[in-house]
Order: sequence, then structure tokens, then C-alpha cells
Amino acid sequence: MTAILPQPDIVIFDGDCGICNATREWAEARDRDHRLKFVPFQTASLGALSPGLTDDMARRMAWLVTDAGYRIGGARAIFTILARLPFPWKIAGTIGAFPPISLICEPFYRIVAHNRSRISGWLGLSYCMVRGVPQRIQPGDGGSADTPTLR
Repeated sequence: MTAILPQPDIVIFDGDCGICNATREWAEARDRDHRLKFVPFQTASLGALSPGLTDDMARRMAWLVTDAGYRIGGARAIFTILARLPFPWKIAGTIGAFPPISLICEPFYRIVAHNRSRISGWLGLSYCMVRGVPQRIQPGDGGSADTPTLR
């Protein structure tokens, strides 16, 4: 008898965003069961992943598309992503995804999402898409002092 493994949930994020990529790297490092697959919206076939999902929607916030086809955006998506990770993140995510909590957090999520480029710069988190893959830019790694290089 062959076990049928569930398909990972798809996380659609901004591949040019420093905060988004740092969060992706953090979650991937903890996703031991490979329950999540991260896809930059810039390279995704959004309509195939989730009918009705547009580039404009994906520019505004992160989205989680479950293996059952449900689409969750914003703060609730972030909490649901945490709920897919092992303890202790699973507990925090499950509690946070509960609608009263995720609804309270949504305005704060939207402020961060709207200002993510500025905040990424303040935190020194610079990424750009190279051949469809987000790459971190490190100032001063080789090259001239003024020219950032890819890591």
C-alpha cells in the first residue's frame, strides 16, 4: 500500500521584498515536513495556482493557497503559515489565525506590507529577482564599495 503524501500549501510572496524573503528563509529553515512551497508572485502563474488571484492582489499582500484550494491573505495567511510549522510556532500560528486575533492584527500587517520596501532598507534586507529566483544583495561582498553584489 502506498501512502499518499499531501501537497504542500503554496505561499505567494513578493520576491523583490527583503522582509518577505527573510521571512521565507526563516520559515523554510523550520519547515521540516515540507508543508510549504514558496513562490514569488513575479514568476507565478497566479490564475493556475488560485483562480481569481491577480498580480495587483499579490503585490498588496502575501497569500497562502492550501492544498484544498482555499486562499488566505494578509495577517491570517502569516499566522496560518506559522501553524504549518512545528512547535512552538504551530501553537502561535493556530491562536493567531483565529479570526478575532487575525482581524486585530490585519491593520498592522497592511501598514508593514505597504511600507515593506522602506522597512527592508532600514533593516538592510535587499533582494532582487535573478532568473526568477530571489537573491540577497550584500553591499561590499567583492566589487567596489558602492556596488552591491549578489549572494
